[in-house]
Amino acid sequence: MEAAMQAARDSFDAFWDEVSADRERAVSSLDSAMLKVYFADASAPDDGEHLWVSEVAFDGSEISGVVANDPLHLSYPKLDERVAFPLDRLSDWLIVDDSKAKGAYTVQLLRARMTPSERAEHDSHYPFEFAPLK
Repeated sequence: MEAAMQAARDSFDAFWDEVSADRERAVSSLDSAMLKVYFADASAPDDGEHLWVSEVAFDGSEISGVVANDPLHLSYPKLDERVAFPLDRLSDWLIVDDSKAKGAYTVQLLRARMTPSERAEHDSHYPFEFAPLK
C-alpha cells in the first residue's frame, strides 16, 4: 500500500496541473477532483484515518481543502471542515473526467486484490468507471 501512496505523492504535480487548468476554463470539464489524506489525533498519531478532501487548493507548499467524508474514529477533522496539510500526508488522489477515474492508486491496488465479482460489486457503488486493471 505504501508504494501506491508514494506513487500518488510523486504524481501530485500531474493532479494539480489538471485541476489548475480546469479552473482556468469558463466551464469546468472535470466531474470531480479529490485527495485522500491521512489524519490522526495528536494523542494517537499511528491510529489515524485516510479521508477524502475536496475543494483542493495549493499555494506551492501547503495543500488545503474540505473534508468530504465522515471520519469513523477521529475527533478532528469533521465532515465539511476546511483543513490544511503538507504533501507527505497525501495518500491518494482522484480525478473524474468524462465519467472516467484517473489516479486512485490505492483504490486500484485494492481493486486488483479483489475477485472479478467483488470488483464488479465495488465498482457498482461509483458513478464513474475505473481504468481497466493492468
